[in-house]
Formats: sequence, C-alpha cells, structure tokens
Amino acid sequence: MEKQKSFKIASLNAHGWRDKSNHYSFLQFLDLLKPLDIDILALEEVYHPDHYKIENKKEPVVVLQHLAEQLDCNYFFFSANHKKFGNAILVKKKFQSQKIAFQKLKVKNFQKRSFGIVSIKLENENFNFCVLHLDHISEQTRLEQVKIMNNFLTENKIVPHFLIGDFNSLSSKSDYSKKKNLQIFETRLKNSWESPVYDIYQEITSNLNYIDSWKAIHPNQLDAFSCWIGTRIDYIFIQNSLINSKFTLDSFDMIENDATDHSLLLLQISLIEEKK
Repeated sequence: MEKQKSFKIASLNAHGWRDKSNHYSFLQFLDLLKPLDIDILALEEVYHPDHYKIENKKEPVVVLQHLAEQLDCNYFFFSANHKKFGNAILVKKKFQSQKIAFQKLKVKNFQKRSFGIVSIKLENENFNFCVLHLDHISEQTRLEQVKIMNNFLTENKIVPHFLIGDFNSLSSKSDYSKKKNLQIFETRLKNSWESPVYDIYQEITSNLNYIDSWKAIHPNQLDAFSCWIGTRIDYIFIQNSLINSKFTLDSFDMIENDATDHSLLLLQISLIEEKK
C-alpha cells in the first residue's frame, strides 16, 4: 500500500443527529461526510443507542457502527453520564488505531463531561487524538475541566497529541469586528448567559502552548463562526512542538451544513518526511 503523506482531520458537533430545527438528520450527516473522505473524525453530542431507526433502513441500526461502515472507519465511543450519549472518534480502517484512555471531567455541581483518547499510527509513529466537549454554562468550570485534562495528559505522558472538539468558549475579542463584538455581548445579555470571556483560549494557546490550527492558517479573518449563535467555539488544537517538525498545516475549512447546528471543521495536514 502506498504511504499517505497528507490526511484530513475533522470535528463536528452531531447535536444528537438533529439539524438546526431539531429534526432528525442522520442521512444529511452521511451526505455531508461521505464525499469528504475524512481520515480522522471527532464527533461531539453523539446519540448512540443500540437500536436507531433511519429513513432508508427497514431495521434499526447501531448508529455509530452504521456510520463507521459507511465511511470505512473504525469507531471509538466515550460517555461520561449516559451510555447512549457522548463523544466519538472515527478512524479510517487503513490506519492502526486503539483507544488508550477515557477520563471524566467532573466538577462539583456541574454536569459531568469527559474526554477520550485514541492513538493512531501514521508513518510508523503514534499520534494521540483527544476528543472533548466542555461545559456550556461557566468559563470557570471549563477551566477546571481543562486543568483535569491537562494533568491527566501530563501524568500519563500522552504525547504527542491533538485536542479536538466543542470547547464552548470564545477565542479572542480581536477575532471579531467591533459590530460583531457588540452583537455577541447583547446576545449573551439578552439570554442571561455569561458575559464574553476568553480565558480558556488564553490558557490553551498561551499557557499550555497549543496552536489554534484555524488561526494559524487564517490569521486575519474576522467574524469566523462554527455554531448556530455565530461564534467560533469549536477547535482543533495541536501541540506547538508538532508544527513544522512533524506536520505542516495545508488548509482549514469550516463547512456550514444542514445536518446539525455546528459547522464541520475540516483540517488537512501533511506529514514531514524525515531525511534519510
């Protein structure tokens, strides 16, 4: 088999297989994902019952198994609260992959969250992909969840790795125009949500030294958004040490779609071939 030098990483909040209007949308997911030939797909808000009825099947299916078969992938499922709801990673079958860790992100008085880690062999080297979905209410809670996650990764020496998923947190005020910043503030005030804060992004990019792959490719683009509310809260973070030593960043698209209330993040990267 010819070795693959570049590959596609994607992330999508599945919204329980429902669209923006809360209608079932599993077939739209297939229509969105199949043509893209994604190598590694992180999914958040995954509804994963043993029996799931879809429109074009007479009999119910095991939903992630069916999705993985359609995409020629293996799948790994992670859940903190309920065995039928959580996050997942799908990996093309041509890559060796295995689940290596699962950790609950438990903060007192807040809904349990979790992250899962899959190790994938690319060009004879293992890389770790972490999928997570942080709290949707409080930035302080999200900071505590990130601390739990970082301690786990550090103590278990899980390197090198990518952090992928729905962080439910804004990036930076400078990523938005003056008009958009005002709109964000007013929307949050109207809905009694917390005021705009940027602590998670600062912690991950400055203190923990990860690269925001979207920002690295689109440094000057304003008002980019990844969710229904019109803000960017979904990310693919990469350890700084991997950029230009192991990988180059080729392209990053955020694809609006009819399948869910989030955009699909689609990152293409290339492995740097070691000199012999």
